[in-house]
Amino acid sequence: MSADSPGPQGASDPREKFRHLDAPLAADQITTSQDVSPIPNEKDDRLRETEWLLRVASS
Repeated sequence: MSADSPGPQGASDPREKFRHLDAPLAADQITTSQDVSPIPNEKDDRLRETEWLLRVASS
């Protein structure tokens, strides 16, 4: 009966939407935090190496 009544059960709708967004967001943040740490460092290192190689080759 409550699910059929969207009027008085307005808080149930947004709650479900937020709950769906909260779950994946939390999991994404944790995985991203751990995966982002080593990824940017490696990319920065490779970028510096590439820049250095380009400078040496340009000289």
